[in-house]
Amino acid sequence: MAEQNSKKFDRTLTEGPILKAVWKLAWPTMLQNLIAGLQGIIDHTMVGHLVGFAANAAIGVSWQIFLVVVV
Repeated sequence: MAEQNSKKFDRTLTEGPILKAVWKLAWPTMLQNLIAGLQGIIDHTMVGHLVGFAANAAIGVSWQIFLVVVV
């Protein structure tokens, strides 16, 4: 019974090559950052076309304030 329970747990992050373990943890974060960056580019493009240059400037200013307050 104990042998069956030990097979359920995946120990690939604690055993084996370190680069493989780091990659398993890093790729979802990299994908999320890529998607967030693309979303920002698309948002700026849409706002620029629909509202104008002043709205894009407002987004830039508000983003800087957000970074100072949150980060």
